[in-house]
Amino acid sequence: METHHTAVTRTEEGRRRLSTDDIAAWLAHLGATADERAAVLALVRDVGRSAWSAVGHAVPAQLSTLVRYEREAVAITEVNAVLIPGLLQTENYVRAVMSTGDIPDDGIEDRVIYRMGRQSVLRRRAGAMTAIIDEGALTRQIGGHAVMAEQMTALLDWSNTGHVEVLIIPTSIGAHRGMAGGFMILDMPDGVVVHLEHLDSGVFLHEPADTRSFVEAASSLQDVAMSPVDSARLIATYADSHARNEASP
Repeated sequence: METHHTAVTRTEEGRRRLSTDDIAAWLAHLGATADERAAVLALVRDVGRSAWSAVGHAVPAQLSTLVRYEREAVAITEVNAVLIPGLLQTENYVRAVMSTGDIPDDGIEDRVIYRMGRQSVLRRRAGAMTAIIDEGALTRQIGGHAVMAEQMTALLDWSNTGHVEVLIIPTSIGAHRGMAGGFMILDMPDGVVVHLEHLDSGVFLHEPADTRSFVEAASSLQDVAMSPVDSARLIATYADSHARNEASP
């Protein structure tokens, strides 16, 4: 196995982190069995992962993990029946959401800046994200009609980039699996990670037995959601109604 001596030195000194591929290659070189490789790689994927992470008033440490996953993900799917997904929120929408908690003003601005920076992952490639949103999130006045009109326009802009697919679940279908709570599915090169966000904490799920139901739920919700074209038309209708200070079309 050929590895440049400078890379070995940097790894030994802790200045270079081995990737999953690096470790897999070393295991193969050392003659590890398939079961041994699987066990070690499972441990590698779990390094630094904490099931629950508390959220502080500044930018939470947990967000660093989420941002890393977002950058490494091949694709992202987010389901939300209450709010516009975080990666698609406008600055004013974020401020309005954050202001409902006990976060200090300077902490809110830190999170706004951080969230806007996270959106860069959506501009890297086509099909970066699928957002499945309940129609109710389009009517809820987060920050008032002006903020909502701006947010609706932003959703349309994102859907027109080709990088984000926005699908709306119409209220006419009644109850659906997304109503149990929002979630984000990150398709990683080595498997699926699901992120669940709560009031003051969050959780990352890594095991297939834990993530499978979320993947299945997202698939079933895509089946009942409106098409991207019809979703865009509905969003445009809500953009107009909010611009006229009306709650519904």
